[in-house]
Amino acid sequence: MWNNQKNEQLASFMQKWGPTMHQSYEQYDGQNELKVSTGITYPDGLSKELVEGQSGLIGWAPSGKGDYEYNVVAIYNHDGTEPPLPNRITYFFAFHNGKPVVLVDQSNNGDPDCHPTTNTDLESNFERIANQ
Repeated sequence: MWNNQKNEQLASFMQKWGPTMHQSYEQYDGQNELKVSTGITYPDGLSKELVEGQSGLIGWAPSGKGDYEYNVVAIYNHDGTEPPLPNRITYFFAFHNGKPVVLVDQSNNGDPDCHPTTNTDLESNFERIANQ
């Protein structure tokens, strides 16, 4: 479902897309923890992540196949610099029931909570890459 070539295509897309949103994104590289401004580190933080209020549904699965409802293949984070701080936008690129989905978490206090993104450009490009 997911491989290095698709991961590189997503990275290339994110490098071009981020500036259109006036943001820059750091990618979880699969080895070194990705720490966000709220103090959470990923991928370990996925275990604390709620998906639309439910726990235990999301986890790191670099092939796209795993034991989770949402099998995450890529994580990208942008830490904001404008108050109120801390603030962040963290995207989880995942497969849900074998279909690509992009979840976003913008929580800045309390429990991490993500939901499907409303950004159709991001969603459609991930789907395009995933389905190649």
